[in-house]
Amino acid sequence: MQVNELAHEGLKRAYSVTLPAGDIASSREKRLSEIAKTVSLPGFRPGKVPLSIVRQRYGTAVMGEVLEQSVGDASRKVVSDRGLKPALQPKIEVTNFPDGGDLEFR
Repeated sequence: MQVNELAHEGLKRAYSVTLPAGDIASSREKRLSEIAKTVSLPGFRPGKVPLSIVRQRYGTAVMGEVLEQSVGDASRKVVSDRGLKPALQPKIEVTNFPDGGDLEFR
């Protein structure tokens, strides 16, 4: 995770955070494996659905879940590492996320 401070005006702070694509991909695969153990689809025994089919069917939803969790964890880490005590929930905006690339947000 790479963190750059963009603005420091009075009580306002702005940071740019970049999460490596490898971390996101490993979190996604881990979550897909967890789902594969419990999913039940017609034609397969419960928990025996191939990972490729689980990825095809649940991949988009899992990616959204992983991104939400990764961004939340990273923003909490930035706040705690910098010793900040936010009065409000930080405004988070994804600035760059190419397919299979690093995730960048502010």
